[in-house]
Amino acid sequence: MIQRVQTIFMFLAAVSMFSLLFVKIWGKTDLKANQVAELNAYTLTYQQGDELKFSKNVFYISVLAFLSSSLSVGAIVSYKNLMRQIQLNLINILLILVIMGITLYQVFYVGEKLFNPEKQGGYGIGFFLPLAAIFFINFANRYIRKDYELLKSVDRLR
Repeated sequence: MIQRVQTIFMFLAAVSMFSLLFVKIWGKTDLKANQVAELNAYTLTYQQGDELKFSKNVFYISVLAFLSSSLSVGAIVSYKNLMRQIQLNLINILLILVIMGITLYQVFYVGEKLFNPEKQGGYGIGFFLPLAAIFFINFANRYIRKDYELLKSVDRLR
């Protein structure tokens, strides 16, 4: 049913992955040289002053984040089949891990080397949203399993 606790957790996972589309994932700034590098769900950019030096299209992060959000909504809608919910949530966790792997690659192998490699960049809220989504999905799976065990115990009594 829609009013269960796991629905709230799956909704929070969907919101966190959907909000990844609108926030900064990573950024690096050097005020002395007036250089800025930034990664969001669509592009990795590097500016020096007002001039755009480097731009890489990483729209696949946004596509995967939207797909992850859609999977969470799909798991919410399939509340009558608890095992399908667990399966959709596990697929969603794998998808989020792929998003995290792509993000880490973009940050550490592409973004850090753009300028001043010894200076560490800063992580935005978008870097931590996939971790929060995995956390919410794990809690949802825990409550789904509790419901499943409760239904199995009720079936034994019949």
